[in-house]
Amino acid sequence: MHVAAFLLQCGVFALVVASEENDFVLIQRSLPKTSQNFFNKTELHIIAQSLIPKEDPNAKPIHQPSGAGKVSNLTIFSYIIGGIKAVEGQFPWQAYIIIDNSFLCGGSLIMPSWIMTAAHCLHGTAYEVTLGSIDRSKNPTGSVTLQTTQKIVHENYHDYNLNNDIGLLKLPSSIELSDVINVVKLPSLSDGSKTFEGATITVSGFGKFTETSAPSKSLNYVELPIISSETCVGYYGSDIVTSATICTLITPKSTCSGDSGGPMVYKDGSNTFKQIGIVSFGSSDGCLQGPSGFTRVTSYLGWLSEKIGQDVSGSNETESATTAVPLAGTASTTTITTTKTPATKPSNCAKANFSKLRLTCCMTQPVKEAVVMTKGEKFCKVNANALKAFNEFTLNKYQNIKNNNNIDFNDPKVQRSLAKSACFVNCYLGAQQVFTSGNIEAMKLKSFLTKNQVLDSWITLTESAVDYCLEKFYSGASIIFKSGNFNCDGRMLIVVQCVQQKLAQDCPQRYPGGKCPANYMLFDSCGHIF
Repeated sequence: MHVAAFLLQCGVFALVVASEENDFVLIQRSLPKTSQNFFNKTELHIIAQSLIPKEDPNAKPIHQPSGAGKVSNLTIFSYIIGGIKAVEGQFPWQAYIIIDNSFLCGGSLIMPSWIMTAAHCLHGTAYEVTLGSIDRSKNPTGSVTLQTTQKIVHENYHDYNLNNDIGLLKLPSSIELSDVINVVKLPSLSDGSKTFEGATITVSGFGKFTETSAPSKSLNYVELPIISSETCVGYYGSDIVTSATICTLITPKSTCSGDSGGPMVYKDGSNTFKQIGIVSFGSSDGCLQGPSGFTRVTSYLGWLSEKIGQDVSGSNETESATTAVPLAGTASTTTITTTKTPATKPSNCAKANFSKLRLTCCMTQPVKEAVVMTKGEKFCKVNANALKAFNEFTLNKYQNIKNNNNIDFNDPKVQRSLAKSACFVNCYLGAQQVFTSGNIEAMKLKSFLTKNQVLDSWITLTESAVDYCLEKFYSGASIIFKSGNFNCDGRMLIVVQCVQQKLAQDCPQRYPGGKCPANYMLFDSCGHIF
């Protein structure tokens, strides 16, 4: 049994087709060993210290059915070596998900109508969810299979480094709980600052049981020790490993392709298990060659409570959760009632200043400006102020709080304000042979915006942002900005500003001190322009 994941090299997915006829394609999510240079152990230790998890300030208790995390008179023994076949009822929260009738992932039942999984498992449009089965070739009595298209992917999930790799599927109806189908227990708020380092956890899934096998027909599980963030960041680098990552030791047992989205559980009491991780990634060198990476559930308790509609402070719509058949066998119903209060007034993003957020609040070094003045440069009236269009995200100045903090690019006042920058960008890119005769060369734009960078992660990030921004903003109709006697297509300015916004948003490691956390919190709430 091994981790499902996508092979991510420069933002490209590698789809690995299962060798067994009529089986499912595995989306292999694996990452290379870091090329990041740590100058000494002290520097590595300092970085690791910044990754120690902290309690989620937005976390609220999530009211689950009674008996959450309970199994029926089963014990998971600690002397297991390698993956072993599960027995019926051992992991009653385990789901397997067929995506677009082609791909396989895992998941866990956290409420009678909610499945938690990895964000990278939710690239499809249709999802078939099966619960209560430990054999994919059979539909045993008590198992349930449902179809859904309702998904929620974390807003800040990033394909390039798998940060915030968490998502939800909403089932069309609540599941009746039983001895073979039950919700897994979620961590408590007090678990938010726990690293779980050294603890032995259990991971279950239908993934491959060797590097070359097809996905397993049977549900298997392994027990693995959790390692320190310092060890894990030393292998994958600080772009990948954050305070919301848990890693397990390289051993002769591991997760692998097909297990993505599945649960990592920790024994919390007598036959009671809480889910502290979600299978996220493994090493591109092979399932047994590097630590396995998991999304830390405690970092997303606030996000989960918001998305499933629970908030004990009373800020969400009323919602009920019902347990039909608790594991003890006696019927009971738990109803959670909340009241609705007025929505919080949005921040006035136009009064904020995110112009240098990437340069001043992102710890990854060296971060350099995309475009610098060269000696003797005189074309296009180049000056440091004009280069802000390439190096800083400044469009937030035009966000209108009365218009849901969007920008109306057709507003004459906005056009007049942006016209000079738009014409400068067009002129400068034209002089660099990036923008000619109204056409943009994507590869040349990537080369131009990355030529001053030295860190591979920033180069990859920029290239990915260029692809995203060109597709979103350059394929549509022209936006004409008039400056003096010149009419300039404003799309190139918007694309470049979009790239700068994406770079700030996707900063691999945000600086934890000073005003940076507050600035980023505001930025995240205002950064929906793109």
